[in-house]
Amino acid sequence: GTFCGAATVAMSAGIKARGSNKQVYTIDHNHWHNESVGIAEATFRKLGFNRNICQIVSEFTAFFEKFWRHPISLVFQDAVSSYDLVFKSLEMCFPFIIDDGWMAVHDYNNGNIENVVNAVNEFIDSGGYHISAFRTESLICLKKHGRKT
Repeated sequence: GTFCGAATVAMSAGIKARGSNKQVYTIDHNHWHNESVGIAEATFRKLGFNRNICQIVSEFTAFFEKFWRHPISLVFQDAVSSYDLVFKSLEMCFPFIIDDGWMAVHDYNNGNIENVVNAVNEFIDSGGYHISAFRTESLICLKKHGRKT
């Protein structure tokens, strides 16, 4: 979820600092953040990041399944706490994440959201990919090292 755009701006600033003009995509459920879309857009514009941030308002899995075809270096998933949505997001994104690319999942080990922990752990244990996991307080970062054969 983008909400007001702080994490998106931080990622975009990191990309810009590396001298890259790569695109940052945000995908938000319209019923979750309907009123915040305009706030985030204004933030991106005010801080000069509107050219490399593409905001998409759609249900994530439907959009991703139908339209996504590009390799990904980093996925940051936030504001999803349903076991099914977290697991499905991991299943859908990992084939597109490049080797040595990352998927960061927020609300891991938050204490209140056991579904996120269970979905991430079960995805790692499913054995489809070589994965290194790194944790900070409520964030887990999964580094993809390739597909298992």
